[in-house]
Amino acid sequence: DALQYSQKALLKSWAALLGLATANPFDEAHATLFEVLYALMCRGELDAVTAALLTPREVARYRQVLHETLAFAVDQLNSKAAPPALTTFCARTLAIAFFRLPELRAAMLQA
Repeated sequence: DALQYSQKALLKSWAALLGLATANPFDEAHATLFEVLYALMCRGELDAVTAALLTPREVARYRQVLHETLAFAVDQLNSKAAPPALTTFCARTLAIAFFRLPELRAAMLQA
């Protein structure tokens, strides 16, 4: 029960912080926000081993939030003169998504 509660709380936190990142123009506070988002994405509670304990609805929510984060990262990489904190976050997001989204991995390897 504690693990499942933690997983749900992490997903809610991740989605809320991503909303903040996408809603506001970039400033110095975003560097910290990106570090926190990265830390949430790397949490063991959401890795492939413990994800087996998630309900199908929670797995779908996890994948949705990861896809939204990936979309944000790709969109930001298309912008000119991205600050280093943003570029680092985008690279980290692509790396995590590569290993956690099999369809992305297949697409990237075929490109």
